[in-house]
Amino acid sequence: MNKTAERVQESQCDMIPGRLMNLLRHYDLMIHRVMALIVLGLWLQSLIYGWVGGTVMTALVPASALAVIGLFLTLVVRHSVWTPNGVAVIFMLMVSLQVHLLGGMIEAHFGYFVLLAVLLAYFNWQALITGALTAAVVHLVMHFAQHAGLPVLLFPAGQHSLAIVFFHAFYVVVETALLVALVVLCRPLLQLGREISRLTLDMVSTDERIDLRARTEEAANPILRQLNWVLTQLDRLVGQARNGYNLADGHLVTLIDNSGQTRELVSRNHEAIRQINQAMREMDNSFTEVAQQTHKAADLTHAAQEAQAQAEQTVSSAHVHIMDLSTVLVQTSEAVKQLAADCAAVDDTLSDIRGIAEQTNLLALNAAIEAARAGEHGRGFAVVADSVRQLSQRTQSATQGVQSILERLVSGANMASDAMQRSLTRVEVTGSEAEQVAQTVQELGRLVHELNEINQQIAVAADEQAQVSADMARQIDEIHALSDQSDGLIQVSESRLKSLQEDFGHLSGSMRRLQTG
Repeated sequence: MNKTAERVQESQCDMIPGRLMNLLRHYDLMIHRVMALIVLGLWLQSLIYGWVGGTVMTALVPASALAVIGLFLTLVVRHSVWTPNGVAVIFMLMVSLQVHLLGGMIEAHFGYFVLLAVLLAYFNWQALITGALTAAVVHLVMHFAQHAGLPVLLFPAGQHSLAIVFFHAFYVVVETALLVALVVLCRPLLQLGREISRLTLDMVSTDERIDLRARTEEAANPILRQLNWVLTQLDRLVGQARNGYNLADGHLVTLIDNSGQTRELVSRNHEAIRQINQAMREMDNSFTEVAQQTHKAADLTHAAQEAQAQAEQTVSSAHVHIMDLSTVLVQTSEAVKQLAADCAAVDDTLSDIRGIAEQTNLLALNAAIEAARAGEHGRGFAVVADSVRQLSQRTQSATQGVQSILERLVSGANMASDAMQRSLTRVEVTGSEAEQVAQTVQELGRLVHELNEINQQIAVAADEQAQVSADMARQIDEIHALSDQSDGLIQVSESRLKSLQEDFGHLSGSMRRLQTG
């Protein structure tokens, strides 16, 4: 019912603006037609005056000629300048003809003033001036013609004078001045109405859209300039509003999609929170077990610390024994070196003995030779010399055996000395490594001590973490409840966003009716 009533009211309201729009659009054509009708009326009026006065033929020829010219100007030419000025001349001539036909009746002169007022419809001050000048010239011509005795009547006989002519001319000038002033004042309004009418038709299209790109062409009119500015601003604002609507519509669609996604995420979060809650409870149990295991680890590190202390003591004792062994090896190496030196001295002595044995053998040989020369007297000496020579040879043989033994003994002593030296080197390396092992064991003890302290701290932290885990489980229960509330609020928001989207759809239909640049 409301929409039907609104449509009926709109159709009733559109009737008067439609007629006014038609008048403004075709004003010149309508005025030309009205002027043509007035010309016909003046022609008919002139014939009636001629019939009443018995001068029909006098009225017929000039009235018909003027009527034909007037109809040609108004219905055929329809020029914006020539037609108004021509009609003004024809009007004044028609009135002058009627004044003559009525015998110069004073009341007939009212036609000049009436038709001058009718010329106001052209809103052309030139036509008014032309009409006034035509009336003035006709008055003067008819005055002088009547004064000269010609069959022309401007005023009744006895009332004809130049003063009356000027008196009439004064009123014509006053009326013309007033009409020109009205034209100057009202013509911009006519132009304004016609331009607004054209603008309205340009703005309203057949598909019920409003084109905000249309503009007026009368730049000299401040109202039209202001209207153009308003339309430009409206075009810009509508364009911005449309862009804003498009952005808002896109954001709204995104919000609706995000709302659905958020709802799905909340549902997932709801399930995830439940799983987290279960995991937190399991983690709480794990933290409790970790605390127990940490205490056990602390006990084990304490036992390891005691074992490290014993190992450190054992390594220290081994280091002492290694240092003692190193001392013994040094002493043994020195003794072996001394033995090698003594063997070398014995070898020198054997060399001396071997030299003596060789000389003895040589002397025994010489003695044997001399004994052989002595014959029987030297036989005993030869036996002794031979025994000495044999003893010398045995001595050489014995010294060679002793020398061989000494060489082996010296070689063994040297080898023993080298072995002692290598053993001493290894003992020194072992001592250094034992010292490093002692330092490592000490460092291990320090680390075990720190590990023991860390295990104790971990045990304390595990106890605290178990308490925190329990608190977190309670907070997660609260978050679970808030998640349920958020899900309800998201459903309400999604419903309102869809309602807002429908409103945006109606707004979009209205915005599409506005065409912008």
